[in-house]
Amino acid sequence: MGGRYTVKEPLTLPGMVGVHPRMRELYHLVHRAARADVPVLVVGETGTGKELVARSLHDLSDARSGEFVDINCAAFSDGMFEGELFGWKKGAFTGSVGDRKGLVAAANGGTLFLDEICSMPLHLQAKLLRVIEDRLFRPLGASSKSRSDFRVVAAASMSPGQMLAEGRIRPDLLYRLGVITIEVPPLRERGTDINRLAEWFASQTFSGSEMCRCLVEKFKKYSWPGNVRELKAVIQRLSVTVDEEKICAHHLDFPRVEDGDLETVLEQVRWDVGRAARQLGVSRSTLYRRMRELRIRRPQMAGGGVAD
Repeated sequence: MGGRYTVKEPLTLPGMVGVHPRMRELYHLVHRAARADVPVLVVGETGTGKELVARSLHDLSDARSGEFVDINCAAFSDGMFEGELFGWKKGAFTGSVGDRKGLVAAANGGTLFLDEICSMPLHLQAKLLRVIEDRLFRPLGASSKSRSDFRVVAAASMSPGQMLAEGRIRPDLLYRLGVITIEVPPLRERGTDINRLAEWFASQTFSGSEMCRCLVEKFKKYSWPGNVRELKAVIQRLSVTVDEEKICAHHLDFPRVEDGDLETVLEQVRWDVGRAARQLGVSRSTLYRRMRELRIRRPQMAGGGVAD
């Protein structure tokens, strides 16, 4: 008899809880992608668990014998990024009193995880693309190139289309990184996984207390802009602030983004949606959705453009 051969994968990945169909698809794709020596792009809102997916890709791949080198591209200033990425030789610039091994070299034999790839300066994206293509890089001040064989996984809290539309990533780099794209769903779209995650965090946090059904129902109605990370923080906060046998809905008040506050913050940051989202403590997609609901649009400038 003929037929398609199906690999049975474990139900979950380390550190991840959930049985929603979209999560089952994610687990299956991660196992498939880990066995393929190709770049992977992980996309999803802040707090959904993109780093857990990246670590699973490393742990399940041939690169697991090497290091998992995590680079938060939003954490470096433009002037320091290249040196941190590629390293430098003594005397390469003022203050470089010795050689410095870069993160690309540290990932040799392992995985280079580029978190928030859309925060990397565009001129460095061009250099990174060349390194991914030929595995050769030149430390600052070096006369010759060095080699580093690594697996590359990138992550972004914006969709590929949004990154391109906003000019946050070079198209050629995006196409190279996104050979396989894995989308991590937001918590609000995972149905009863919210209950499972809440119970899991509670079992790790509460001592002698339990959650009332009304609290779980309140969890299900909330939009969770901070996703799984926010849910974990809420459970931890309740475990500290509530000293009762049962923790109920009235013990928790979720923060609200008031309509007036939203437009005021956008004006203060000159309509930089990313900065506004961070300031309000919500994801970019949540902020965009709320702007559409309220029909809030960037104002036209005198020259006919829009505020940046």
